Amino acid sequence: MLRNYLKIAFRQLWRNKSFSAINLFGLTLGTACCLYILLYVQHHRSYDRHHAGVENLYRIISDLNLSDDGETMHMATCSPPIAPAMQEDFPEVELAARVCSHPA
Repeated sequence: MLRNYLKIAFRQLWRNKSFSAINLFGLTLGTACCLYILLYVQHHRSYDRHHAGVENLYRIISDLNLSDDGETMHMATCSPPIAPAMQEDFPEVELAARVCSHPA
């Protein structure tokens, strides 16, 4: 029975070549996009999972105003006194570490 269904499906695909090609392309593209999104989300959810107390890890992002017209630069780094100042001002902060970028 399955062999008969496959034979009929193959005949229909062969009879309507352009329609079948468009459908196959759409199915392939949709599957590839779905897999890419799945891998992207899995990759971003895997950061810092090896630390104990991962639910208490936070990252500070700095916004630098470059001009008066509202142009802003978002940076993943912060200035040197931020870590000690946060530990002094916020008693909830147990440990702090800075991330520095050095141009290569």
